[in-house]
Amino acid sequence: MANVSFTIKLLTTIEECQACEEAQKKVWDLPERDIVPAHLLITAARNGGLLVGAFDPQGQIIGFVFGLLGCSEAGLPGLKHCSHMLGVLEADRDSGIGYALKLAQREHVLSQGLDLVTWTYDPLEGRNAFFNFAKLGVICHTYERDVYGAMGDAFNVGLPSDRFTVEWWVRGDRVVQRLRGGPPPLHLATLIAEEAAQVLRTEPGANGLLVPLSYDLNLTQPALLVQIPESIQAIKGTDRGLAQEWRMATRAIFESYFARGYTALEFLSEQDERGRHNFYLLRKVGG
Repeated sequence: MANVSFTIKLLTTIEECQACEEAQKKVWDLPERDIVPAHLLITAARNGGLLVGAFDPQGQIIGFVFGLLGCSEAGLPGLKHCSHMLGVLEADRDSGIGYALKLAQREHVLSQGLDLVTWTYDPLEGRNAFFNFAKLGVICHTYERDVYGAMGDAFNVGLPSDRFTVEWWVRGDRVVQRLRGGPPPLHLATLIAEEAAQVLRTEPGANGLLVPLSYDLNLTQPALLVQIPESIQAIKGTDRGLAQEWRMATRAIFESYFARGYTALEFLSEQDERGRHNFYLLRKVGG
C-alpha cells in the first residue's frame, strides 16, 4: 500500500465542487457530457446528499465520493443513500483513500438514520469487486443490463454497461464485522472441497488471456463459484471480442442464478504461480 498523506473533508463551496469536476476528468478520462457538473454536486450536497473529498498536504483534491438520497424499491426501507461516484487519482490508489471515503460516507448515512447504501459497478472489474465485497461487506442479487448505455470513457468503452447493484447495509453485523477486519478469509480449495460448484469452465487462450468455454445454468448446489478474468481491462486492450464473450457469459450466469434466489456474498482473489484467480461466491438465500 502506498504511503500517502491525506485529509478527508466535506465539500461545501462551489470552488470545491469545480475542483471535483476536474478530478472526475482525471480519474476516468471522462468526456465533458459525462461529468457531474458543479451546480448539481452542490445542490445535492446541500439537500441531503453527500460530497466528500480527500486532499493532499498541498490542498489538492486527490479523491472524492458523491451520493444522494433515493427511494428504495418495494420491500426495502423507504429512503436510502445512492452512492453515485467514488474516484481516486491513479497515482494515489492503493493508499486507503477510497476506504476512508466510504467510511465517511457511512458515518453520514448513519447520522441521517438510514440503513442502506446502494451503488453500481461492473462485475467484471475484479479490483472493485474485492473492495466492495471483501473490504466493505456488500451483497448483490441484482444484475442490470446496459445501465448507462454506450460509454465513451477509457474504462468502459467497447462493452455494454452491465452492472451489479450492490447493497451496503451499514448497520448490519456483516458490515460491522468487515470494518473490524473479519471474518477470516475464505479459500477456493476449501470451498471446492466443501462441494461448491463451479458454474463456468475456463482455460487460458493462446495469448495467455482467460477464455470462458462453457457454463451450466442448472446447478442446484447451495454454494456456487463464478470465475471472472484477472483483468478485464487487459482483455479489452488485447481482444475486444473476448471481452464481449466474458460480458455475455457472465450476464447469462448472474441473471439466471439471481432469478433463482442466489445472492453474491463474497469475492475471492488468490495468486499462485499461474496468475491471479478471481471468483464470486453465490449462495442460495431462503427457500
